[in-house]
Amino acid sequence: MAFTYALKAQINQGICISVESIGTIYVLIASYLIFKERIKALQLIGILTVLVSVSIVALFSYESEGMHGPSKTIQEEVDESSKSFYLLITFTAGLIAGVSFGHMLLV
Repeated sequence: MAFTYALKAQINQGICISVESIGTIYVLIASYLIFKERIKALQLIGILTVLVSVSIVALFSYESEGMHGPSKTIQEEVDESSKSFYLLITFTAGLIAGVSFGHMLLV
């Protein structure tokens, strides 16, 4: 679902996987709160790396990378308000997927 809306929002679809990787942060925080596990320095470095990576990927779109993306039949022209809506759905779906996968690891 997130990939489809990323395409409609005309953003890099790599952001979907990056946002889903935030599920690892959810697992770390939940493990700390539920199981009282200590968070190590290496884990904090990993979290910062994930957050920086997601931010970098989010900054680049098809236009800024010089990519043309799929043909016009797949990638339709949309107005700015629709792009914002599709972007919101892309991030929401990616976060839900990441948290869902992380939750399955904790249960």
